This record gives sequence, structure tokens and C-alpha cells, in this order.
Amino acid sequence: MEPLYFVPEVLDRILAIIERDSEFLEQEGIMDYSLLLGLSEVMPGERTHEDVYGEDEKAAPWVFGYQKYVGQDGERFVTHRICLGIIDILQPYTKRKQVEFVGKVCRHCSSGISVNPPSRYRRRFMNYLREKFRPLEAEPPTLSEASRLASGMFESIGDHASV
Repeated sequence: MEPLYFVPEVLDRILAIIERDSEFLEQEGIMDYSLLLGLSEVMPGERTHEDVYGEDEKAAPWVFGYQKYVGQDGERFVTHRICLGIIDILQPYTKRKQVEFVGKVCRHCSSGISVNPPSRYRRRFMNYLREKFRPLEAEPPTLSEASRLASGMFESIGDHASV
């Protein structure tokens, strides 16, 4: 997965929420969960969160995130609406899972196995997210700028498409 970039305040809020949720799962003895991401690229002329939810982005059911796009004209950020949530089987760390963990550690390096005690599972989960969710160092593109860039990107794709 390519990294996603967020405005630092948004990134802090996302990580704090996921940290709190994963701490709850750890306290309940739950492991084997994932983060589901829904990405929707902001296209030219689309409505923004301000049109629907007002100026406060926190009221929207998504956040804005950015991915680097490297094209013929250089590097730029593509703006996405991002919805996310913890999902999956949410298995309890039972005696059977503990035996499975010990058996796999004896056969393999423990860092790559999926069965882990809840505290270790949460730590690995959060470390991965901190690696893939990064603060946006520059000023984010405005939505009108993102739409203009996206429009230009689609025009250049159309120029090279064979009919």
C-alpha cells in the first residue's frame, strides 16, 4: 500500500481514534482485525463536505487524504475522500490461539505470523498505520486545485488512450 498523507491535525485525530479503538479490542482480548479504507478521488465539479456538512470537516463521514501521483509532469498529490473503520473476524485470543502462537513462534520468526497476543497484535497494527499514514508536509491542494489537476490528468490519459 502506498502511503496516505493527511493534514497533521487530521492525522492526529485519526490515529487517536484508532489507538483508542484498538486499546479497547486489546482489553477485550481481541485480535485478528484489519482497517478497511474507502477511497474516493475528488473529481472536477464534485461537491465538497462544506456543501453538505458545513465548514467543520469533523461533521463529514470522511476525511480528506492525499496520495502522491508521479506523472510525466512531475509529482503531485491527488485528493481523496477517505472513510475508514476497523473490521474483520475480531477473534478472541483463546487458549487455542495461544498454543497456535507458541507453535508458530517455534517454527518461524514471530514478527511475520498473524496470530499474536492482543497487545502485540495492536502494537504491530498501530506501527503499520503510523508507517503508512503520514503527515502532509506541504500545504494541501485546495479542492479547486485538486479538481483542476485531476481534470488535467484525465485529459492527458485521454490523449494517450487508443480507440
